[in-house]
Amino acid sequence: LRLVDTGTVAASAICIFEMTGRVGGRIMSLRGLGPEEDLVVDVGAYRTWPEYTPITHALVTDYLGLPVHCYDPGDVPCAKFNIATEVGSDRKAGFATFVEEMMKRLVDAGARWFPNYELKAIAQASAPADKQLTFGNGAQAVASKLILNMPQRPLLKVLRASSLPMGAVDSGSFGALHTVATEIVTKVYLYYADAWWVNDLGLTSGTFELSGDATEMELKGRYHDGDVKCDANGQNCHGFLQATCAHDFA
Repeated sequence: LRLVDTGTVAASAICIFEMTGRVGGRIMSLRGLGPEEDLVVDVGAYRTWPEYTPITHALVTDYLGLPVHCYDPGDVPCAKFNIATEVGSDRKAGFATFVEEMMKRLVDAGARWFPNYELKAIAQASAPADKQLTFGNGAQAVASKLILNMPQRPLLKVLRASSLPMGAVDSGSFGALHTVATEIVTKVYLYYADAWWVNDLGLTSGTFELSGDATEMELKGRYHDGDVKCDANGQNCHGFLQATCAHDFA
């Protein structure tokens, strides 16, 4: 998007091939949940944290101009942010909103988006030659320039199936591809017609934890993470409670 906005590359010269039928990859917002179909759950990435993700936060707020609200109302001053449905609202729009907005702007400018095109292999006869791309649906495309935005394991799978000239992947890139630390994150959300932690306990911020074992699920969540909707008086709330957010680096 930046290349198009600065006039460096014409949008009409860009083709974006996406493995799935949506944009975002591991940023995935499930919308239309709850009895009124107006709740959202971010099953992947979910917030900006300017101290640690300044580029993402600047992209969301400054470059795209999307409204945000405080992720944890207990943070004073606010340190982490969700994307909001509108300015001044504390309702979540879904973190995938900023990726969707970037794609919309690219397509509106003339770029072409191809959903459900899983890249399988790249063939290139020599370094100056074009790259021939083969996709899982049988389609092929030719590109003079190629940017791969893929997780480590799918990328390695594609490279193993590819035919590339000597030196296409230098030693530095090869080493980097194999030194990425894999982190598995598991999140569990529970929907309650009666958001008791808000209605009965008044908890809109804070964490809880109860260790588990082979028979009992670990509980490790946040009262402020799930999407909750209340009436005009801030009562009779319903919504999602984040029951578990567990990290595994194994």
